[in-house]
Amino acid sequence: MAPWGKEVPIEGHWGDPVTDEEKQDLIDDYKRFWREEYENNSCDDYPDWLKKGTEPSFEEVYEDDGEAYNENLWRQDENGVWRHWIAWEYNPDWHWDTYVIGGNKDGKKFQTGPDNYKETALKGEIINLQDLDFAELLMNGEWIEVKGKVYDYIKDLPDDTELVCICYHF
Repeated sequence: MAPWGKEVPIEGHWGDPVTDEEKQDLIDDYKRFWREEYENNSCDDYPDWLKKGTEPSFEEVYEDDGEAYNENLWRQDENGVWRHWIAWEYNPDWHWDTYVIGGNKDGKKFQTGPDNYKETALKGEIINLQDLDFAELLMNGEWIEVKGKVYDYIKDLPDDTELVCICYHF
């Protein structure tokens, strides 16, 4: 397997049928988007269903938004049944494409004071130890892949342990 990609392409094949709940989620997201556009007068041309005050069908929504919604990974099989199209599998050896020093995906960093946040800090300086949520962490220069809570990895370390928070991107 390739060591970097989170997903590995495979020969496409049919998966499970798309559930009614999955179809309804797509329709609801689509309607929510267009209603917000309509309320904000953000567009010159709106879908017919919105102009007429009707409900869009799943097929209508998927034709208009399927590629953006899930890269067209729902398709009709030879019997007309909507099914998941499997074109990749999870790569257990994947790794991030890029990373940056500083915060997790939500921008959370080490808090060292009421209004003071740092990307690098000594363990003894950090006051939000229990709240930390990083997938990667540098501890005294050693790269650590965190599985679970950061606190479990650092709670027993000496207070002079240098920590660096890592944010990675896929």
